[in-house]
Amino acid sequence: MDCMIRNANRDVDHISKVLTPTYSTVLQPLDVIVTNINDFYAIGSHLEVILGSPGWRESMKRARSKVTGFITAIPLNRLLYQALLQIDDDALDPV
Repeated sequence: MDCMIRNANRDVDHISKVLTPTYSTVLQPLDVIVTNINDFYAIGSHLEVILGSPGWRESMKRARSKVTGFITAIPLNRLLYQALLQIDDDALDPV
């Protein structure tokens, strides 16, 4: 998990500094980053329920703290927020 969080932080830092923020250069990569973290954590959470050992629970407790810290830092990232504001709303494909 440490490596995933470190890589995700690096990737968020990178996308927050793109010169021309667009859906494909900011929003899409951010979605992939968060999805990867959530999916990886979900597997660990599932194994925690199945295995239920004290060591596994302690590992998941540490991972939960790191994932929570990563996810809550996203909306507080000033550069990422500024990149999001620069995206042209008219260029987004409505779903």
